[in-house]
Amino acid sequence: MQYSPRNLLNIDFGYEHISGVDARIGVQHVGKQFVDDINTRNELTDGDNPDRRTGVAGIIPSYTIWNATVNYRVPDSGVTLFASVENLFDKRYLASRNEGKLPGRERLFFGGITYDF
Repeated sequence: MQYSPRNLLNIDFGYEHISGVDARIGVQHVGKQFVDDINTRNELTDGDNPDRRTGVAGIIPSYTIWNATVNYRVPDSGVTLFASVENLFDKRYLASRNEGKLPGRERLFFGGITYDF
């Protein structure tokens, strides 16, 4: 089946402190995937130039990325500050072959504020 890895693994480890700080680190592993129903293993070549690979077919290799988050709940306010990083170590990986080789997301930093009322 297309884009259906045999192995998927997500593990998160977290720590919460009474001061309102909590942190999590997680690992995500995605096993190799085929991109078509006949499980093509090799990349297709361009008919006009056999040395040029189209990237449309072939295996997507397995990859493992790490993510991290830190939160701080401001006491007696309903406010939580947060910061996260996805793909912590900036792993380069192939995410798709729908229209050629599409790389996975680069390291992404984001943060914000939530308010519960």
